[in-house]
Amino acid sequence: MASSSAEAAATQSFYSEETAEFYAKTMVDEMTKLRPRLERFAAGLPEGIILDTSCGTGDMLAFFASLGRPALHGVDLSAAMLAKARARCPTAEFTQGDMTVLEGWEAGSCAGVISSFAVHHLKADQAAEAVRRWASLLAPGGKLFLAGWEGSGDMDCGEDAPKDLVARKYSRATLESWLTDAGLAVSDVELEKDEMGDSVYFQATKPAAATA
Repeated sequence: MASSSAEAAATQSFYSEETAEFYAKTMVDEMTKLRPRLERFAAGLPEGIILDTSCGTGDMLAFFASLGRPALHGVDLSAAMLAKARARCPTAEFTQGDMTVLEGWEAGSCAGVISSFAVHHLKADQAAEAVRRWASLLAPGGKLFLAGWEGSGDMDCGEDAPKDLVARKYSRATLESWLTDAGLAVSDVELEKDEMGDSVYFQATKPAAATA
């Protein structure tokens, strides 16, 4: 189930040029924490496309570019975010679009798929279906990196947030169930406690195709 047009428009509006500028600055420190996790994700990752389904300012793709990965693609709803991403990682391809739809992407076409702190903008049924969609894009042996806010209930995005903006925390158990229900084997889980909000990081692998 894709996001409704009103919800997608609210998310797109929320990630304005001002937000993109702030996000780009915060990612400098965030990448320090993310780098060891991404190094583990890169280990054993098959050759092929790495798709970031909510690429933001492109910092995670820039990390993979620094490793020499040639086939990088980012998708984001926000034109402001994509402008930052193109400057941050010029070797990647970028498309403005909905992470729940990903039009034109075929099953089994990706070595790696990333979703970092984006599922909170989806209702539970939308998020579960999105994870299934991402899992379907993985080739056998491919890996999904999923990071999100951990907890329950709605998030406070400020009084200026669009009224149709979806922002919800999901528990570790819920997030993990979406991965396993999508046929993925969870290999790495890391819970991070923080006064600003707890977060959880998953790495999950699509089982290799059975041989006769």
